[in-house]
Amino acid sequence: MNVAGASACSACAAGSFSSDAGASTCTGCAAGTFGTVPGANSSATCQPCGAGNVSSAGQSFCSPCVVGMFPGSPGLSVCSFCSLGTYGNITGASSCHKCTPGTFVGSPGELQCSSCPLGTYGTRSGQSTCIACSAGMFGTISGNVISRRKLALPTDLHAMLRSAHES
Repeated sequence: MNVAGASACSACAAGSFSSDAGASTCTGCAAGTFGTVPGANSSATCQPCGAGNVSSAGQSFCSPCVVGMFPGSPGLSVCSFCSLGTYGNITGASSCHKCTPGTFVGSPGELQCSSCPLGTYGTRSGQSTCIACSAGMFGTISGNVISRRKLALPTDLHAMLRSAHES
């Protein structure tokens, strides 16, 4: 890099390069890449960030995405929240995991799935809500994957049981 009135040229900082002789500025490595070589003369010295990491333009390092986030695709400078029905529980994750049946995530960026509450159930992976048991059905376990039909005993059986209990 060449500065007006300077007695010598300065090397481009790590994370940038200059491929032109007589340049007065350096060009930063693109977002999603980093450069560790000071005085680089080519964009080829800029390396892509590894899985689960991001960088803004002109960086000499990449940063891991925090839990609950992931880089949407290579070359991005920011991490995205895990979407509804998915979670991220490690730093530097390259993707999010779907919740298993009977669990859900209703907010973006969650660290774990929650069990479907009593009276609800979930049948698919990656659900953002649980399904309420319909009339005549019930759910007595959190994390249900099915709802159960309430058993209806015949009226005369109720009477027989009541009289057997009273005697």
